Amino acid sequence: GDAKIGSVKIVDLEQNAENAITEDKHYSQLYIVISVLILCISPIIWFFSQILYYFKREKEFNIIQSMGANGSDIRKIYLIGGLSMAVMSLIVSIVLSYLASYLMFYAFNVIVPNFTGEYVRYTFYTPWYALVIAVVMSVGCGFFSAYLPYKSYFKNRYSLENGGGGKDDE
Repeated sequence: GDAKIGSVKIVDLEQNAENAITEDKHYSQLYIVISVLILCISPIIWFFSQILYYFKREKEFNIIQSMGANGSDIRKIYLIGGLSMAVMSLIVSIVLSYLASYLMFYAFNVIVPNFTGEYVRYTFYTPWYALVIAVVMSVGCGFFSAYLPYKSYFKNRYSLENGGGGKDDE
């Protein structure tokens, strides 16, 4: 704390610095929560758009099958699509994670101090758990965005071939 010796007031600057660091740590937890939410929401939105893309391609797959392609040929198309989406999303998620981390570093070390006058140095790093979450979410969404429509396609196809009502018959 502060002390007064005679007419001289002594201020404990170390305690003030520790208080500023403790207050700043609360913000870093908020940034982590926001980052994790963004990492989870972005792939999920992309996941649903990919599923809609594959559902629109069902008629194309019906035409391919009517021209002589068998189920394993269609399965290969879905599998290659799912694997390529998983690999592409792995690369993009790592690049975007590092880019977002650098932008946060730059914003808090260069831009924000111009407005606040406070210079608290943030280090440039991407936490390993954030990178793992980004990779798992992106690869999972990339693969399952092809796998789930594949399962649905063959379920509907089987239902149609066996006289059951498909989704178009409802």
